[in-house]
Amino acid sequence: MSYDFLLFTLPPGSNIDEVFDNADINGWPSNGLSAGDQREQNWAVARALYQKMPDFDVFPQQVGQFLAQDEFPFESARLLDRIELNAPGENPIEVALYLDHASVKIRYWYTGEIARRFFEEARNYLAIIRAQTGYIIHDGQLDKVIDLSTDFDAIVDIYVGVVRRFRTEHPNLTDNSDM
Repeated sequence: MSYDFLLFTLPPGSNIDEVFDNADINGWPSNGLSAGDQREQNWAVARALYQKMPDFDVFPQQVGQFLAQDEFPFESARLLDRIELNAPGENPIEVALYLDHASVKIRYWYTGEIARRFFEEARNYLAIIRAQTGYIIHDGQLDKVIDLSTDFDAIVDIYVGVVRRFRTEHPNLTDNSDM
C-alpha cells in the first residue's frame, strides 16, 4: 500500500475524469513528443533525480550504470521507456518514469516528523518531474490536481491518518512506533 501521485499531460479542454476513463482503453494522453524525444525527456528527468539522490536503486540496472557515468545510452535508448528509481534503505519513496506519464509513491509506514521529512523529499522529486515535463500532478487520495505548496499539509495529514488507522486496526502487524 502506498500514497500515490500520478503525473501526466492534461490536454487542453479535457478533464481528469475523461483522462482516467480513457487511460485504460487508449493509454495516457500524448505529451506531443516522438518516442525518441520522450526517451530523452525520461533521461533528463532520471538524471535530475539521480543528481539529487545518487543512492537511488535504478531499474533497469543498466540505466543506473549510465546515470552513474552521466552517459546517455544511445545504443540502448529503449531502456529509457520505463525507469524505476527506488530510494535506498528504509526510505519509502519510489519513482517510476514512463514515456507518457510518471508516478511517485510513498509506502505507508511512517508518522510524525519522519513522515513529513519523506514527503518533503517526495515534493522535491515531484517538482523536478513537473519542471522537466510540464505534467500535472494528480493526487488520487485527494482526487484532484494538486499544488505542491498549498496542498502539502493536507497530503501529509491524510498519509499519517491512514498509517495510524492501520496501526489501530492491526496492532499485531506493527510496533506502533513513529519509526
